[in-house]
Amino acid sequence: GSRVRNADSYLLDIEKMNGTDLHALELNEGDVLQILFETEKGSLYMEIKAPDGTTVYRGNGKDTHEFTLPIRDSGVYTIMVEARNAKGTVHIQLKK
Repeated sequence: GSRVRNADSYLLDIEKMNGTDLHALELNEGDVLQILFETEKGSLYMEIKAPDGTTVYRGNGKDTHEFTLPIRDSGVYTIMVEARNAKGTVHIQLKK
């Protein structure tokens, strides 16, 4: 697969992944993240944490595939993706 980490996006196209990957985005209050998260095979788990450590999203990519996440507080948000024999897609981009 492929992985792209930018200041305004985090793109994972997973063919086969085991383990954990992390990325941090510096976001501002009022920003909106556009998220595409889909698990095709195996298990994928994603968690997004706010600057204060609270979890603003957690899921497995099986129920909701495409959604937006409004940002309430400015600061660094941490994205953690955990995979076991996984194939799928994680695209997180700052909505323009």
